[in-house]
Amino acid sequence: MTRTKPRALANWPNNAVSVLDYGAKGDGVTDDTAAIQVALNSLNDNDTLSFGSGTYKVVLSDGNPTLVIPFKKNLTLDGGTFILTGSQNLPNIDAFVQQGIFVTTDIAVGTSMDNLTLSNMKAIGQLDDGSGVVSDCYLFQSRKPGGSSYTNGRCDGFQMHNCSTENIKLCGVFGDNVIITNNSAVSNVRSNSAPPRNAAILINQFCSDTSDLATTDTELSDVVVSNNSIVGFGGGI
Repeated sequence: MTRTKPRALANWPNNAVSVLDYGAKGDGVTDDTAAIQVALNSLNDNDTLSFGSGTYKVVLSDGNPTLVIPFKKNLTLDGGTFILTGSQNLPNIDAFVQQGIFVTTDIAVGTSMDNLTLSNMKAIGQLDDGSGVVSDCYLFQSRKPGGSSYTNGRCDGFQMHNCSTENIKLCGVFGDNVIITNNSAVSNVRSNSAPPRNAAILINQFCSDTSDLATTDTELSDVVVSNNSIVGFGGGI
């Protein structure tokens, strides 16, 4: 799918694009997963992808990333309500922990996907493990190659502002100069993940083996987490 009818976005910089230009419907019924991925694939350094006020249905496939953010610098994803659906047929529900509505492309050791910002987003989780809805997924998750459990790629300068989630975690991120403010997360369903992986916000705790990381990766600093409301998640932050 290619970009359809470009539209001007009021009050946005010239490098802002609308996901609707790539075939997304934003009606809450249509599966917009593929169209959103096309829009993400089109991004260049310094771009903003706007989801506006639409509601986007996103479907998680077993064992596969949902929406992959390309390795670019200074990206912003803004707006939209996302309904995450799907079922988990794998024997270990912890496979969900490695998933997010948005995940980074594999970030190699020694590199960083700098200055990614998520703002003004809402996510509603409707993931089913076969015996009911569970909260074992994130709005955003960074990762590095290999796919081993709970290992993250580095996202220095990551920011999340004014986002909210229901029955889904906010973010799992590994990086320096991380700022997460004015977000909220509410869960009234169970999590099958043990602490700390059942926390709504998880920062710099994903690397199960720091020996494969650059030395500086174990010396992270300047993490600001403030004015976030967390209800119903074990461990909170």
